[in-house]
Amino acid sequence: MVFNKQSLSKGITLAAGILANEIRKITSVGGIGGYPKEIIPPSITVGTATVTDTGASIGISTENKGDDNARVTLAFELGSGLFGKEGQKYKIKPKNANLLAFMWKDAASIGVREGVKEVVDKTGKAILPWVMHPGIKPNPFLQRSIDASSDRMLEIIGQNFEYQILDGPRVEVIK
Repeated sequence: MVFNKQSLSKGITLAAGILANEIRKITSVGGIGGYPKEIIPPSITVGTATVTDTGASIGISTENKGDDNARVTLAFELGSGLFGKEGQKYKIKPKNANLLAFMWKDAASIGVREGVKEVVDKTGKAILPWVMHPGIKPNPFLQRSIDASSDRMLEIIGQNFEYQILDGPRVEVIK
């Protein structure tokens, strides 16, 4: 008895697509306290299925597109700074300029104002050379995505899983 590798490859690829879409859906909720919808959803990618005689695997990952997408995604899943494994604030410096600019009122909600002398322009932006960021609390989305899509994933895999029972010259395909 053998299974059809091509059908299994198709099934797990479709199932991974369902999970990736659920991750994108959940992480598309932006705003203060939400996910960075311009970073996480577009960076979620589905790899190529690998099928062997004993099983199959496929990866869903965060693709770095010239940014720190993987690091940001991990921070939202596990927490960062004071709320992550580091347990301490971390410095954020500008990458492509000499100064950071952000809305000062938004800085209060995440705690970067603590110990920083207020330097605000007339538009309400703070302009600073760097800040000590307190980090973000974990806002896990992977388990929620799996829970929301597991039934559909199993159904798709089941529909695309075939055993071939070889008995002499006959072949019977069971779906």
